Amino acid sequence: MAQDLRSYLDLLKRKRPEEFLIVSREVDPAYEITALVVKLEKEARKRPVLLFEKVRGTSFPVLTNLHASRARLALALNAAPDALLTTYLRAMERPIAPRLVRTGAVKDVVRTGKDVNLLDLPQIIHHEGDGGVFL
Repeated sequence: MAQDLRSYLDLLKRKRPEEFLIVSREVDPAYEITALVVKLEKEARKRPVLLFEKVRGTSFPVLTNLHASRARLALALNAAPDALLTTYLRAMERPIAPRLVRTGAVKDVVRTGKDVNLLDLPQIIHHEGDGGVFL
């Protein structure tokens, strides 16, 4: 079972490479990301994980559609797709306690104090009627 997002993405790329797409051109966070997701779903009947590397207005990438299929959720939990629900319920009954670490991938990028600015995150607008941006 993948222990973190990076190891899950590596697992997905190895086991189901056709379900992981990288968009390397710049995209607009206002409507375009959602439009591309919807277009893939409607026209190609696909729901891949999408990594948008260059999002206008931010240095952060956007990862979407991570949980768009039961098969991917099962892969993340190291479960057979038909045993996904029971595996999930069993895991919720026995949660793993968090572990504090001094070093590791989780500490690769740390911002504190004045370096923290929510406006640095991608400001995504999905639909015309949205009340504002989504972070």
